[in-house]
Amino acid sequence: KFDGDGHELSLRLSYDVTDDNRTRTGHTLATAPSASGAYDQQRFGYDTRQTDLKGDYVRPMGPGQTLKLGFDLQFDDNVYENVGLRGGSLDGLTADPGLTNTFFYEQQLSQTYVTYERPLGAMTMLAGLRYEQSKLDLTSSGRKDDNDTTKLMPSLHLSYKLNDRQKLTASYSERLQRPGPFDLNPVPFLVDPLNYRIGNPNLKPQQTHSFELGWQYRKAPMMALATLFYRENDKVVTDVVTDRGGGVFVTTKANVAQTRNGGLELVLNGKLTPKLTYNLSSTLFWAQLDGSNLGFTDKRNGTTAQGRASLSWQATPKDLLQVNGFLV
Repeated sequence: KFDGDGHELSLRLSYDVTDDNRTRTGHTLATAPSASGAYDQQRFGYDTRQTDLKGDYVRPMGPGQTLKLGFDLQFDDNVYENVGLRGGSLDGLTADPGLTNTFFYEQQLSQTYVTYERPLGAMTMLAGLRYEQSKLDLTSSGRKDDNDTTKLMPSLHLSYKLNDRQKLTASYSERLQRPGPFDLNPVPFLVDPLNYRIGNPNLKPQQTHSFELGWQYRKAPMMALATLFYRENDKVVTDVVTDRGGGVFVTTKANVAQTRNGGLELVLNGKLTPKLTYNLSSTLFWAQLDGSNLGFTDKRNGTTAQGRASLSWQATPKDLLQVNGFLV
């Protein structure tokens, strides 16, 4: 803490270790009289190490003005060992080279941000800028992949006070959703004799642009909210299923879709009497899928509506009666 109210610096260093060993055994039963059953087994040894250093600095810059700076340095050093075995019996299992491999996952994730908040008359502005850089080194038997990304993401949040009871809000933000190690692991995983799952080391993070407009009304005990939202999602990570023949399918991940969605969310809470409380909420949701990269020529659209209502009666200090209704 420094001189001045709210002027402070915080640092946090953590080191997390996880050792996860497990065995999965499968038994395929044959229904045809001439066929025989089979056994399979996969032995997993997951060894993950993560070092994380975070820092946040907050400094008041005047009445209603605040500057925030921060960073997050994350280092992942993970090893995933898969040993796949097959055989006609549990005692006769032998290693399957196609299911046996070691996957090394090394990530250096660097993130920094800055935000600045200040009033502008009846309006309050919060502007931010975030920088993310990821360096991925992925190694397995027979291949080595580098998957690096760099992204600069702005954000802006505005709040306008109409009066003591009402407020308008508007915001824009951009964020990334990064695939996990298993989504990137190219080592085949045997789900069952007819289904395999393989990761894609070339996956990129999903990018989301989010826009929101809101209205708030508060007068105790009543509160009303209305939020209009719209989101664009690029490089959406999607399952892709390939027919390998003979009834065998392989599922992997790919950045092959774009989606857009939006809607209106309404919330109303309050009291009819000192002991009778109501809660109402509803959402009208629209979504669009652009799967042209998957071979679809037309965009797919869908609209849904859902709502919830509840009425609560506090009959006595110890007894509460509640009635709920849902629309899906």
